[in-house]
Amino acid sequence: MTFSSQFRGKVLNLCVLAMMSLSPSALACATCFGQSDSPLAAGVSWGILTMIVVAYSVLFSIIGFFIFVARRGAAMAALETEVGEVQDSAVADNHNNELCSKNS
Repeated sequence: MTFSSQFRGKVLNLCVLAMMSLSPSALACATCFGQSDSPLAAGVSWGILTMIVVAYSVLFSIIGFFIFVARRGAAMAALETEVGEVQDSAVADNHNNELCSKNS
């Protein structure tokens, strides 16, 4: 590919871009022109609301999952502590029973 063909391609792309940007329909949507009662403006508003709801739903779901995991971990740790105390008291009772039976 020669320099002149590359230059022509870039100039052509620049001309097409300039013609597209000068088009009145490309200047702004109905909301920007001030027609806030148009269906396009209503659709844009609903689209923004939908994106906000979806984003916050996902965010709060992730936060809720980590809260669930933290609470479950704390409950399991408390259960393990309680089971350990019960086992320790059972071992102590068994040891006391053995000592009492030897002394009798």
